[in-house]
Amino acid sequence: MILSGIYLFVFGESGLLERIEFEKKSGALVAKINLLKKENARLFELYKKYQNGYQSPDDIMLSGYMETGSKFLIFHGAESAGKASVPVLSDESLKIENRHLRVLWILISAAVVFLYFYMASRRHEGY
Repeated sequence: MILSGIYLFVFGESGLLERIEFEKKSGALVAKINLLKKENARLFELYKKYQNGYQSPDDIMLSGYMETGSKFLIFHGAESAGKASVPVLSDESLKIENRHLRVLWILISAAVVFLYFYMASRRHEGY
């Protein structure tokens, strides 16, 4: 009874672990939405500048135009030189999912119930 109650309140679909996970995801989504709002406002301001005829020197250079008398250098193979080849583990790859915890809890509960009845039968037999 106690084991099933713990399962329902902690590991269940509306249990404590699911609520904590929901709060984390909710906070991450709110932060992402705020970032996207800021980016949208920045891009809207840039759009207004472009609409009024503004062109930054970086935009002109990236489009392939150069001022008269300016010089440029070309580096061959520079793109592939700085890339790392070592895989990095993220927090997502190390995370244990709630469904795995549920299965683990069921196995532990079954082992506890089995031990309880085993010990009760041994006491009953007089060992």
